[in-house]
Amino acid sequence: MNLLSHDLNCERFTLQAYERLRVSGLAIAVMGLLLTAICSRYRTRLSHALNRRTLSEDFQQFIRLPSARLMPADLAILCVTIACGLAARLSYLNQPMRGDECITFLQYGVVSFLTCISDYGAPNNHLLNSALINLCVHIFPEQPWLIRLPSLIFGLAIIPATFLYARAFHNKACAPLAAALVAGSSYLVEYSVLARGYTMVAAATLLMAVMLRRLLMKPNTLYAGFLAVTIALGCYAIPTMVYSIGGAYIWMATTLTIEKCTIDRRAAFFALASITCGALLTVLLYLPVIIFSGPAKLFCNEYVEKRPFHYWIEHIPTSLLQTWDLFNRDVWPPISALLVVCFFLSAYVTFRRTTWQVPFVAMAILATIALLTVQQVLPYPRVWLFVLPLYLSAAAHGLSYSLNAVSNKRSTRKVLCGSVAVAIAVVSATAVIARRSIWLSDEGGYLPEANEIVEWLRANWRQGQGVFVVAPKDVLIAYYFRRHSLPEQSLHSEYVNPLAKSAVRFNRCVFVIPESCNPERSIEKFMDATGYSKPIEAARFAHALVYFVDGKNQRQ
Repeated sequence: MNLLSHDLNCERFTLQAYERLRVSGLAIAVMGLLLTAICSRYRTRLSHALNRRTLSEDFQQFIRLPSARLMPADLAILCVTIACGLAARLSYLNQPMRGDECITFLQYGVVSFLTCISDYGAPNNHLLNSALINLCVHIFPEQPWLIRLPSLIFGLAIIPATFLYARAFHNKACAPLAAALVAGSSYLVEYSVLARGYTMVAAATLLMAVMLRRLLMKPNTLYAGFLAVTIALGCYAIPTMVYSIGGAYIWMATTLTIEKCTIDRRAAFFALASITCGALLTVLLYLPVIIFSGPAKLFCNEYVEKRPFHYWIEHIPTSLLQTWDLFNRDVWPPISALLVVCFFLSAYVTFRRTTWQVPFVAMAILATIALLTVQQVLPYPRVWLFVLPLYLSAAAHGLSYSLNAVSNKRSTRKVLCGSVAVAIAVVSATAVIARRSIWLSDEGGYLPEANEIVEWLRANWRQGQGVFVVAPKDVLIAYYFRRHSLPEQSLHSEYVNPLAKSAVRFNRCVFVIPESCNPERSIEKFMDATGYSKPIEAARFAHALVYFVDGKNQRQ
């Protein structure tokens, strides 16, 4: 029982948690029995789908994955592309912390591991990302780059995953182009250096699509197992993974109805079984949350609150336009238009000239829109991030089709596509670094001078001083308070150590007000909460003002 809390007590193991544990255990037992019964009932069909191969034979087929067999030239281009993507991401890795990152670190990174994976007080806890951060900061010293390391790794993994996806769903020629477009995508670069779980969902979506296609072509137990694990980890990163899973279901069902496609229905049954196992594994991963936080935290939080239908219809176009603008940030408008044309060209070529006539990206978008319509929620643009590599892959397919028209020689076309891919990777990565749009972005809440403000507070610290910060920027100051070893009990705001007027007694009170807030209104609010007289300006930063007032000026 002592493992239930980092302070060696069992306060979290309440009667409600015990009841949820009983119900969850019963539900898992029932699901296990049902799965066993289904496997027994359809054992013959599964055996035929696998053609009675041994696990060793499946492993040999797995390592001979056609999409993984690369020519030296392709491997060299991919390495250059990854290097360009890494350079773009490293240039922003040590940027000032964002608000959402600070919340993740302060609430889930420095607590016990069990608390990290079971506390779902807010959907800001992207469980896989938080768990990895928790492990990192308990092993290594706390640094911004270390907190962002899991997201960076998955963000880089998107590049080779896109390469494999493009080879599997389009053709070998467009794979370097797709990887290059992803490597220099400003929006993907930004979330690769933010300690959030969105790049994990994007990488999981790409790998899920590749494994599902291979599973439908050549059933394999390792493909199935990898597919189930990928689905579970994607959902564990962020529950919005269900959008891409829905797209995979629709794509598979639609593909099976096309007469031109020669998929064995038994293989499709096997794929469906593996997706079901992925769902069961997801339930197991979320079990600590269900027991200690309750299922309502997952399914009834403010971010999935259903809006009135007329309100949703009115605002969803604006949300989609905002998402589109971020997808094309740091991209020259004519290039954006060219990519759109190439995207529709890819859809035409896929439908008219390939065996797999249904574009996966179209089904992913369709499934997401359908689920959003049912939910009637307005998603943040970052929720759509998993679609961006799929869109860029389709655009690369259309671009490679256009480049192939330049020459009839296969070797010339290959050199041309490879050269264009390297040029795209270098130019786009350079543009992302030079334009510094990510540095100026307000994604996740931003106060660039938070560290400088705390350093100023430390240099001018007085015993018995209280610091008041306008929310939500308070979490940024709280993070740097911790880094500079300042007393966190001295920090107050609406969310951090909430104000208690009767208990506020400081020798000096300092107010930190971001420029985005109304200074006069904020000062009046703090004066009313603390009982102090009007403060005077002490320091001015580019994005914030600092005021202070002595304790002797407190109103009675």
